Amino acid sequence: MTTVTRDVLPESERHYWAFALEMTEGDRVLLFTHHFPFALVRVSGPYNYIHSRAPELGVWFRHFRKVDDVHYYGDFVKNARIWENLVMTATITPLRDVNSGSYQVIERWLSALSEAPTGESE
Repeated sequence: MTTVTRDVLPESERHYWAFALEMTEGDRVLLFTHHFPFALVRVSGPYNYIHSRAPELGVWFRHFRKVDDVHYYGDFVKNARIWENLVMTATITPLRDVNSGSYQVIERWLSALSEAPTGESE
């Protein structure tokens, strides 16, 4: 990914470009599971690609970013009955629309984290 230009990538793989080259250390990433927010993390390392799948890692993907400052949605919104269901169509693309549901979740979550006296949120 770091040795080619975006335009030479097949259309179906261009979303990896942003993951590899636009995302920077310090960016926040909202992780999902089954259309529900799962965790909010901070990118803490460069893009990494594994040329051959490594079964000993127990993962099926090859594109990686190191993250830290992990917060789980269940700690932010404790009542699972009111969790926001956000349909995701592009799993590793940057959020550019400040009006999107995902962007709004990140903003509210970060605000709550900054207001929590001990690093905990409601």
